[in-house]
Amino acid sequence: YEMRRGIYCERIFHLAHINFHFMSLYTRRGDKGETDLLKGVRTDKDSLRIGVIGTLDELCSLLGLVRTKCQLTNVSEAIIYLQKTLFEMGALLAGHEGATIPPAKTLEDVIDELEKLLPPMRHFILPGGHEGAALLHHARSVCRRAERLVVALQKKETVDENVLIFLNRMSDLLFALARYVNHTYMLQDQVWEGVPNEKSKKEKATQEVEIQEMEFAEKTA
Repeated sequence: YEMRRGIYCERIFHLAHINFHFMSLYTRRGDKGETDLLKGVRTDKDSLRIGVIGTLDELCSLLGLVRTKCQLTNVSEAIIYLQKTLFEMGALLAGHEGATIPPAKTLEDVIDELEKLLPPMRHFILPGGHEGAALLHHARSVCRRAERLVVALQKKETVDENVLIFLNRMSDLLFALARYVNHTYMLQDQVWEGVPNEKSKKEKATQEVEIQEMEFAEKTA
């Protein structure tokens, strides 16, 4: 066993040596706070464009975590599609001329199909329920942050308008997927009915009185 393990380790070391000979994981080019875009363009790591690309990377990683927590095949396939698009989006923002963003209509069609399966929504929803659903809500909020950063970037530089449109629709899809996951696992979404005003307080008080009267009637019947 020890001999076999030694041979195995030797092979792994040999393969690692070959791979790193061609492309090392570190380049030291970013040690002074700069990084590379395509076509040899150098930019500060805290630039707005790099901030957008980094947030897309964060979102993509978070979606990977969602896939480990939610084993629904159709949800996993949708997430993989979104992850691939985020990579394409990052390449586009880095200056890759061949990168393209698919039409947002693709996501709208999925949202429409999901809404047919879900009960009507009449209140705001609190993130939670199934772990996969909660993470989808987390991903939605990161997607919204990416969207805000793109808006800020558009004010200073040229950005393909489809980037913002796709991110806007993507956050809607993540919300719909979160509801779908909870619905599939038969977990009810927790709702937020809003800040109570005088009218709603009176209505709630009236409902409580009616319930108490009904309970009293049942006990004395």
